[in-house]
Amino acid sequence: MNLPLSFSSAMTDSNSSSLSVLFVCHGNICRSTMAQQYLTQKVLKAPDNSPLKRITLIDSCGTGTMIWEVSRTLEPRLFWKTTDIQDCHMSPDCSILANPSSCESLKIAHKDSEFDYILCMDTFVIRSVNRSLSKLKTGAKVELLGKYDPKGVSEVFNPWMCPISMFEQCYQHISRCIDTFILSL
Repeated sequence: MNLPLSFSSAMTDSNSSSLSVLFVCHGNICRSTMAQQYLTQKVLKAPDNSPLKRITLIDSCGTGTMIWEVSRTLEPRLFWKTTDIQDCHMSPDCSILANPSSCESLKIAHKDSEFDYILCMDTFVIRSVNRSLSKLKTGAKVELLGKYDPKGVSEVFNPWMCPISMFEQCYQHISRCIDTFILSL
């Protein structure tokens, strides 16, 4: 995404610390952007005293090595459920993104080692992330998002170049994982 989503947190416990979450897939045009927007909506809709308000930074990126993937607009099929194209955000029913023209893919960078959680979509991606960050000192918890799937599916399927029904299945998988991730905080 062009800009990470930052929040001013209304934390009630002074001992609580803020958290940051980075979602990573291969191209940053499907899965990681879905996850970023889903968690963003959860944080925005949470009551002020919710532990979710500890999350003050949410972003997404990709590990793709092909030049065409960097700054590429998001996969157009992410936008099928909404007619609101004013800005890059979740549709009113919290399902899929809007406005592909305001969002572009980003590649993982050294600065991303500063996130508290780096949640990867599959084993290929987690290996790439670990390789990219291997020479850096990081306290980031790098893990598969699918680790949090209550159904036990550890790999988040890449719906790129698939029928729209696969995007919906991917979204359902991501939302299950994030809902469980939230409970672990």
